[in-house]
Amino acid sequence: MIVGNLGTEGARKDLGHVLVACDKFKGTLSAREVAVCITAGVREVAPEVRVVAVPVADGGDGTLAAVEEAGFRLVSTTVDGPTGEPVLSSYAVRRGTAVVELADACGLMRLPGGRLAPLDASSRGIGQMLAAALSDGPRDIVLAVGGSASSDGGAGMMTALGAVLRDSNGRVLSSGGGALVDLETLDLGGLHPGLADARIVLASDVDNPLLGTHGAVAVYGRQKGAVNATADRLEKGLRRWAHCVDSNGPRLCGQPRGGRGWRRWVRRARAPRGADAIRHRVAARSRWVRGQGPGGAARHHGGGVARRADASG
Repeated sequence: MIVGNLGTEGARKDLGHVLVACDKFKGTLSAREVAVCITAGVREVAPEVRVVAVPVADGGDGTLAAVEEAGFRLVSTTVDGPTGEPVLSSYAVRRGTAVVELADACGLMRLPGGRLAPLDASSRGIGQMLAAALSDGPRDIVLAVGGSASSDGGAGMMTALGAVLRDSNGRVLSSGGGALVDLETLDLGGLHPGLADARIVLASDVDNPLLGTHGAVAVYGRQKGAVNATADRLEKGLRRWAHCVDSNGPRLCGQPRGGRGWRRWVRRARAPRGADAIRHRVAARSRWVRGQGPGGAARHHGGGVARRADASG
């Protein structure tokens, strides 16, 4: 954790207030819990200073909680978890804008018993949630795509939105990234009609390419259980998926964690860095407190508070 210098007692009296803007400490505390703890610490040292605590997120798990703090209303719906079991999740809505979080619908935290399923896990649940939000009316969509349990390139999401994936014999593929090696055709003719005029913003906590040594499987596959032959199969499947999407032209296509180049395929989509939304607000304050949990590879690809660290030097 990095804490802005609160200065001497005399200097503290001149402070307007301190902004505590923290993401979750993954594996330990939620963003709200982090903010409460840091706020208590600041008030213990400088009780005369006003503290404003704002839980934040950058597209991973905790995004729904952060936007709820900002006044969004949660709408509950049941979708498929990463391995097909029904889970009760939500999307958030306010004044024509909906926020949909992959992690809460079909992310790692939704795996039954925490058992990894690298070949079978699917992003179908986030597609069902997106379809529910579109059917409810919002056309401004924030699609938070961090924290996935799958490496299917968003293929599961697309099937929930009406795409049909078939093998060379015309059979519909089963769910999961492992099945993509057999992908032969991609039919996008039956996509949800709400996508035609939807304005989609991707909130991603990292900016890796889809494929290769810095790609989704190479960097994040291990945390999803993909190693050795399993990782090779998933990489091969994603290459096949990318080829089929390219063959269909610039039509809507989705992504889980990783795959920045594919943002160009999302119709009228924008893809700002997930954490950039707080940068200017934080920079305008006299003092700040920031931090995040374990880093690893994501730290070097823009995850979490890395964005704020880069901005502040």
